[in-house]
Amino acid sequence: MKKTLIKRGAAGRGLAPDSAQERRENNQSDLLITKASGESEIFSAEKLRGSLMRSGADIDVVEEIVREISSWIVEGVTTRMIYDRAFQLLRKMTIGNAARYKLKKAMMELGPTGHPFEYFTGQIYKILGYDVEVGRVLEGLSVTHEMDVIATRTVTSELDLSLGGEKDKKAETGLRRCQIIGKLSDINCYLMHADADADAKSETLGELPFPRKHQHLVECKFYISTGKNANVQVPLYVRSRINDIVSLRLGQPEFEGYSFSGGIVTNTRFTEDAIAFGENSGLKLLSWDYPRGAGLREIIDREKIFPVTVLTRLTIAQKHQLMERGIVVCRQIAEDESVLDILGLEPGKRAKIIEEVRQVAAN
Repeated sequence: MKKTLIKRGAAGRGLAPDSAQERRENNQSDLLITKASGESEIFSAEKLRGSLMRSGADIDVVEEIVREISSWIVEGVTTRMIYDRAFQLLRKMTIGNAARYKLKKAMMELGPTGHPFEYFTGQIYKILGYDVEVGRVLEGLSVTHEMDVIATRTVTSELDLSLGGEKDKKAETGLRRCQIIGKLSDINCYLMHADADADAKSETLGELPFPRKHQHLVECKFYISTGKNANVQVPLYVRSRINDIVSLRLGQPEFEGYSFSGGIVTNTRFTEDAIAFGENSGLKLLSWDYPRGAGLREIIDREKIFPVTVLTRLTIAQKHQLMERGIVVCRQIAEDESVLDILGLEPGKRAKIIEEVRQVAAN
């Protein structure tokens, strides 16, 4: 049973209008808050409302929290302070929704090294149907390269290729086609846009027979601050590295008939220049909110690939123990509860963690 957070009246949205609430929100319409990047922006109750709704919380719970934050907020508070307060209020009411609400912060907690994020990215590709290798050193035509994720799957028909659109079209075009046809996931269609990445060889995908293997080479860029974005230098060097690897593989017997593509996954965002160069060079970019409608946030929510760092009943040390052993998503715990054995939990604590995992995965 959900707890009542605040003993104020005020109906939720969709019920009788709460004029006092509307006045509170209107009074905050020009109040400046500070973002993680240090930039200022106008506080938006609607933006706060949207982030709470994405956690899956009931509308009455969301409205209670928006009222409380709107009454509490003052000029100069940071987005982090607003988030922390909203999270604590939500956690008092429903722990599963609170865990989902902290998703963005939880992505930062996959650090401080980038290795857990690489395994997390690998889990995304596994769930989307790829065979995955993480942290491999690959030979290139000129030098060797460490590749964070190598995702391979079988392409069985021309449909798999057409879903992603042509190379010179915007990513959203391919995504719209995927949404119409209803594939497993928009991003799966996007990633199946296999362009034969190496420009050094002129074969088109249509000239290769079916079924055939497609290999996606992924660079992961992990940042511990939401204010840090991947700039154009990232796709510039990733493009050259992937070209070097693919140029060699296209001539190796074990990769005969393979097609290749390259991509970058980041837990924050790409700059506009990075997106422009990345897409025009054939790289598949995946960030917190890109591609539109199929970014990390949407994939995680839709496919229930929540990182273990969202769990509020585990300590930081316990989360690191799990991640060091490759346990990076809640789904791994749900599928095999014995992975918690390494933590030496007493039965009551263990049961609470398993219940939280189930709540996080619930619709």
